[in-house]
Amino acid sequence: PMPYAICRVAKIKTAQAGAAKTAHNYRQRETPNADTERQPLNREYINTGERNY
Repeated sequence: PMPYAICRVAKIKTAQAGAAKTAHNYRQRETPNADTERQPLNREYINTGERNY
């Protein structure tokens, strides 16, 4: 099978929504469907804050 990628783009309309997206992406809150053993495999290609997961 061929590998694939999914890219979703959506407008973030409020500062609160932006903060929620950041908390999710940086695993600052519980994300039950995320496999914690695979977390070191995460890559961030546009890293304006120079932060790591």
